[in-house]
Amino acid sequence: MEKKRLEWLDAIRGIGAIMVMIIHLWEKHSEYSANQSSITYIILNFLIRGIYDFGKIGVVLFFAVSGFVIPYSLLRHGSNNVLRFIVSRFFRLYPLYWISIGLAVTFVSHEISMKQLIANITMFQGFLFVDNILGAYWTLQIELAFYILCTFLFIFKLLQKDYMIILNIYGWTTFALALAITRYITGLEMPVALPLGLAVMFFGLAFRKYMFQEGNIHTRKIYATLVFFLIMTIPISIFAYSQYWYKYVITYSIALTFFILFSNFRNKKFIFLSFLGKISYSVYLLHPIFALAVYEHLSNTYFGKYVGSFILMLLSIICALISSTIFYYLIEKPSVNLGKILTRKISYHINLKSKPRINKAKSM
Repeated sequence: MEKKRLEWLDAIRGIGAIMVMIIHLWEKHSEYSANQSSITYIILNFLIRGIYDFGKIGVVLFFAVSGFVIPYSLLRHGSNNVLRFIVSRFFRLYPLYWISIGLAVTFVSHEISMKQLIANITMFQGFLFVDNILGAYWTLQIELAFYILCTFLFIFKLLQKDYMIILNIYGWTTFALALAITRYITGLEMPVALPLGLAVMFFGLAFRKYMFQEGNIHTRKIYATLVFFLIMTIPISIFAYSQYWYKYVITYSIALTFFILFSNFRNKKFIFLSFLGKISYSVYLLHPIFALAVYEHLSNTYFGKYVGSFILMLLSIICALISSTIFYYLIEKPSVNLGKILTRKISYHINLKSKPRINKAKSM
């Protein structure tokens, strides 16, 4: 049963990764395109980012899946699981992330200061008010915030409580509104995306508990939180994003509706999409290097002008998928496996220490 669940979740990750890559390629294409008045361009531009944002739909899907999956790795192993969780998450995120930084510094980014490099290595650069080396990194800091928050809730035995999960959805959504209003009044770039992302991830956790009846989150409660969140995105988006507020509202609505509807296919097999989901982290981190950079470098060549922008985008996507597959098997998967080995050793030593010792003198 767990395997089937992961297949549909992997499929969602795969869809999200492709959507993020498409929007970034389309933005790059728009910079170089001289035919922005053509009917084809207008139609495609409307479908990709006209009234919603392809890339943000993909990101919201990532957040919902993280909420569905990540806290379970804390909850399923009991009270001694915090260290295991930290180790597994570290090896899941950081090795490939560091490789992507090295590739970005070498092949993509302009001059980078030592301060920016060190801050990005920690993955906490957003909290340190330092720019990301690659724009895609911004979501990783929200993921880290969710991991840290879940860890503290777990330590204090609150992550197991249904009311606390629901409270986090309402609380972070309300906090997003407060930041949006502050942003509107002061003009300061308040991090509205952070509480919105956390609310989505806690909704993913709540939806898991609802779907598999792991608590007392019933139909009325789960959809009440969903309606509350989507209604609140209206004033949040108006205050925070003014001119394009409707795109944010529609984007979040599409993403969460799709996430819920796609859960009905959890018993289906998605061979290609599931594979994309497995390499989705590699795709997400490396597509700015192996898709955007390839497109940018080839667009002004004779070959690029000969095959045209759309073929060039397709070739860039294929290049990114091939490169991501290679890095998945060379870096990401071995790192995850190493994390699993270390967590098993941690569990073994914890269990060994927890076993009562037999007093040989008394037994004799």
